[in-house]
Amino acid sequence: MNKKTDASDRPLTSDEISRLEEFLLSDQVSDEAFDYTGAHGFLTAANIGPDAIDIGEALPEICAGDPGFASDIEAREVTALFEQLSNSISRELYSGESIQLPCDLKIDDRIEFSELRGWCIGFMDGIHLREDLWFQLDEELVGGLVFPMAVISGLFDEEEIQAVGENPERVSQLAEKIPEALTALYLYFQDPQGFSDGIKPPRLH
Repeated sequence: MNKKTDASDRPLTSDEISRLEEFLLSDQVSDEAFDYTGAHGFLTAANIGPDAIDIGEALPEICAGDPGFASDIEAREVTALFEQLSNSISRELYSGESIQLPCDLKIDDRIEFSELRGWCIGFMDGIHLREDLWFQLDEELVGGLVFPMAVISGLFDEEEIQAVGENPERVSQLAEKIPEALTALYLYFQDPQGFSDGIKPPRLH
């Protein structure tokens, strides 16, 4: 989702966020749909990655199937809000400032219940949609930058990831590195010269 659209790129208001939360928890979408936090993670990956993902492709992924809009009016309303969310994420990444996640980076021992895990699952799902393109140029570098999200998502059974995921102190350290890793990934894909000149990949593992 690297192309700008006509939709606003201002951050969503609390009422607009509540509207999306309500829709994603409704029976108009699959029980497997992301919640708002997971949708934010997915759209963050969509805006960082090497190939554009438009909202028409993103919505069925977020909703785990085609959403069952009650009317054309609702379809336009909800689609516009998701597009606005995506554009606001894009603007935030482009600004060079650390992106603000919609959940706390501090996690306790029960990581499986943390909102950050849901955000990371959404992010990793966004990568999966274009996985070959994400890793085709430098698998080791990109894999290292993605490592915090991969660990916290709990989606992977590789021995290294599992071992780190079972260490609460290490997981907390990785969580704090997520904004820095997102900035580095965005520059790597969207501004390679800026990445090589101004950013050193954070030491993540």
